[in-house]
Amino acid sequence: MVSLFHEMSIACQYYYVTCVYLCTVSFFSLRRLPRLLEISSCGDRILLVYEPGLDFLDAFIGSLLSCRTAVPVYPPVPTQASSVQKFTAIQADCGAKAKLSDV
Repeated sequence: MVSLFHEMSIACQYYYVTCVYLCTVSFFSLRRLPRLLEISSCGDRILLVYEPGLDFLDAFIGSLLSCRTAVPVYPPVPTQASSVQKFTAIQADCGAKAKLSDV
């Protein structure tokens, strides 16, 4: 299979709000999600439980490139019952086949 994107090509660049350059994400770095291909199939929903940042960006772009539907959600705050209830409701409602998280 011929790759559409060169491994070292820039997938995206991440900046702070103040336009200070932070990091570049290459297509090679998005290959950190090979397990996603094993545990789900094309079109499945994947729950992404991440704070905003580069880890979320890697998971989001990786899920889209692997033909999965990303369902981003903030991690629940264990001390807030409403936060846990919202997270549980989103998880049940979306019918995700897998969950990716850095928590």
